This record gives sequence, C-alpha cells and structure tokens, in this order.
Amino acid sequence: MPDSKVKKLLRTLQQSGVVDTVEAQFAGLPGPPGYPIRLVLLGLACASYE
Repeated sequence: MPDSKVKKLLRTLQQSGVVDTVEAQFAGLPGPPGYPIRLVLLGLACASYE
C-alpha cells in the first residue's frame, strides 16, 4: 500500500476522534504494555482498505 494512502487513513482516524476516545477508555487498564492503539487501528483500517 502506498505511503500516501496510509497517511490519509491515519489522518482520517485522527480527525475522527476515534483514536483519542479509545485511548482514553483503555488508559487505566492493567496489564503489560502492548502496541499503541493508534497503530492497531491504523493496521485494521489499512487491512480493510485493501
């Protein structure tokens, strides 16, 4: 997938407010640190786009 498409999907996710909302909901949960939520959401968006 071209970088331009990935950047557009990331920008869309950020502008939608979904990333901030999900990060706020998961902020206090116990457990080991994992991948950043914005990275997981971007991966899902890219996979569904393809």
